[in-house]
Amino acid sequence: MNVLYFGYLGYAGGGHGLVDEFNPRASVWKHPLGTKLDGGFAPEGRPEVEGVARLHHVKGWTVLAFWDRSGDSRGKSNAAFLAEGGHSFDDLLAAARKQHPGIFQRFTFDVVLLPPATPTEGEQDA
Repeated sequence: MNVLYFGYLGYAGGGHGLVDEFNPRASVWKHPLGTKLDGGFAPEGRPEVEGVARLHHVKGWTVLAFWDRSGDSRGKSNAAFLAEGGHSFDDLLAAARKQHPGIFQRFTFDVVLLPPATPTEGEQDA
């Protein structure tokens, strides 16, 4: 599986962006999940606990997202790892660690899965 990363790109000129191991700076605007990758999949509410992740299956992609201030200390700073297809938390996390070791080296927290929220009637991942 090819895992894309959205988050802080200190090694690629700073700021937040979308990358994979083959493309150092892809366009989040052209991705099917678009700008929702910038915080829209991370757990809602306060506090924004680093490393506490949500797993989403949406539009043919699996997204693992969490709050991350390891490169940017501002609120709402987040990381998301995504791959096409349906994947488990463990499989996506293992592939992300292998394909993006530099990102994981800067984390001072563990990435753990938050239990799924109970959706409200009619609510689903968009």
